[in-house]
Amino acid sequence: EDEDPARAKTLYWRGKEFGWRSLMENKCFKKRFDAKPANPDWYDLAQCFTKKQEAQYLVWTAAAWGGWLKLSMQEEDASFEIFFDAVPVREFMDRARVLDENYYYGMPLLFFGILYTQMPPMAGGGRDKAEETFQKAFRVSDGRFLLAKVMYARFLLVAIKDREAFTKTLKEVIEAPDDLLPEARLANAIAKRKATFFLSRMNELF
Repeated sequence: EDEDPARAKTLYWRGKEFGWRSLMENKCFKKRFDAKPANPDWYDLAQCFTKKQEAQYLVWTAAAWGGWLKLSMQEEDASFEIFFDAVPVREFMDRARVLDENYYYGMPLLFFGILYTQMPPMAGGGRDKAEETFQKAFRVSDGRFLLAKVMYARFLLVAIKDREAFTKTLKEVIEAPDDLLPEARLANAIAKRKATFFLSRMNELF
């Protein structure tokens, strides 16, 4: 994503397609979507998922779709229509948060922590709410899921212009043991790489 956005965008879309196929395995979801494919009610569709174990399908579909959307919005020729993709991304992740906010080390919480940094308090967001949500995400893994700290630094600490905390947090990520969370070794390795990348571009972010 940081080094080859075009390839990342393609991979995100492929991930979204895999996720979509998993969602369509839900009979309620498929029936409701097929009834209104041109103008789906995304909130209503998300309610088709009622089991804790179904949070995983919503999380990874939304994560991939959201990654594609973020990169698409950065393109000069981005059309206004792509902003409509933000609706299902948020509805799916919100439903996942209801079903299991702790799934994959608090991924739904992490998503909303990022989102709240970009929303004013009057719209339900704000930096205080973002801080509270990020801290809740940290507690899920006792701070061992390093990607959460990287996103906290990149979005909230940049938003509040806390350069010192930004540097300190990302250096802690880079210096963390490789086996800090063995079952998330790959995610933590990616987090370390991103931390290095963001530190190298600190002057652009502040």
